[in-house]
Amino acid sequence: SDGKRKIRFDKTRPHLTTSEAVKIEQNKHLTTTRLREAGVPVPDSWIIDPSTDGAEKELLRHAGDAGYPVVLKPLRGSMGRDVYTNLRAPEQLIDTYRYLTQNSTDSKLVLEKHFSGEDYRVLVVGDRVAAACLRKPANVTGNGTSTIQELIDAKNAVRRQNPYLCKKPITPDREVLEYLEKQDYTLTSVPVAGAEIPLRGKANASQGGDSIDKTAEIPDAVKDAAVRAVAAIPGLAIAGVDVLYDVHRTPVEDSFRVIELNSRPEIEINMYPWEGPGQDAPKHILDVFYPDTTRSEDPGITTLALNLEQLLAPLRGASAEQVLVRKKPDHNYPVRIQCRHGLTTPLSADQKNKIYLAARQASVSGRLWAEADTGHIALFGTDDRVQKFIRLAGKQLELDRSTEEPWTGVVTQGFHIDA
Repeated sequence: SDGKRKIRFDKTRPHLTTSEAVKIEQNKHLTTTRLREAGVPVPDSWIIDPSTDGAEKELLRHAGDAGYPVVLKPLRGSMGRDVYTNLRAPEQLIDTYRYLTQNSTDSKLVLEKHFSGEDYRVLVVGDRVAAACLRKPANVTGNGTSTIQELIDAKNAVRRQNPYLCKKPITPDREVLEYLEKQDYTLTSVPVAGAEIPLRGKANASQGGDSIDKTAEIPDAVKDAAVRAVAAIPGLAIAGVDVLYDVHRTPVEDSFRVIELNSRPEIEINMYPWEGPGQDAPKHILDVFYPDTTRSEDPGITTLALNLEQLLAPLRGASAEQVLVRKKPDHNYPVRIQCRHGLTTPLSADQKNKIYLAARQASVSGRLWAEADTGHIALFGTDDRVQKFIRLAGKQLELDRSTEEPWTGVVTQGFHIDA
């Protein structure tokens, strides 16, 4: 809220997105139909109902009309689950169809004409493109000595360092094993140095894929189609638009197809890519919905964050029904320092209460913690407020001011004492 207009968000989906728009977006075939009617390039598609007589014959007939390869996926779904691409023969299609009918939770399937191109996620907010990234299917690159399983483990270790990809590891499953088998590999194979081994057909980061920022490179025709796709679904305020784009195909108007929309896109894929600078998606969202507001030019604001563990603890413990976050101070914590303290034993409840009281009285934020038997404290505020805290709690904490140095890390509002 800016004091006048209030918008509720369910993750990235604002309440401005209507329930009718969500129903359309979640039905992949209906979405494709709406986009086709709006003149947006989409692949040919058909609904397959396994509960009807002759469903397999109908599936093969449509696939024959479309021409192989084809794609088979649930009518509804997300994160690329149970989406099988590049099915090149009737036997492969039927095998995949039978697997899905036995294992998918969706009662209906969608058959699509396969379009050869790389997978892009275009984030559209309102009537503008906020970001775009190339999504590569899960893969590893051989080094000549490691097995594919070892390469997967090593890549997952790197992914764990990424704020977005850390919870999206490459997991060997049926599709991964099939992809390896087609290439005459197993998890114990040792590929030659430099050989890139694809592990999946779909490029979702949630399935172990890579994301590469392409916001500055994607052509205007693709961006325009993404915006028109969102506009084709009335009541859709924000969407992730999935596009297959072949950079080598001409003309550009025939080089891509819009395949899906997501009304609650994961903006982290654009913010924290595997490769590239990443985009400030939250800023675009605020710029669109609150165009009269401005962001502070104070460089210190870029490292301000919420301490979510502190804020959510009362909600998780059911001791509160709602938590009101304190308004950020206008000064943005110009003084940010750290130094050592002399306490060597765990703090008592009384000591903690006195420190918290001093922080409230001085109106400072900060953190108290220990590393390798050495105590540390970080303090954030204005100079007079930081000095007031030191007067109130400095003796009790036995602060060593000779170790004082600037704090350059993330600053969170409130005072926190680590266990």
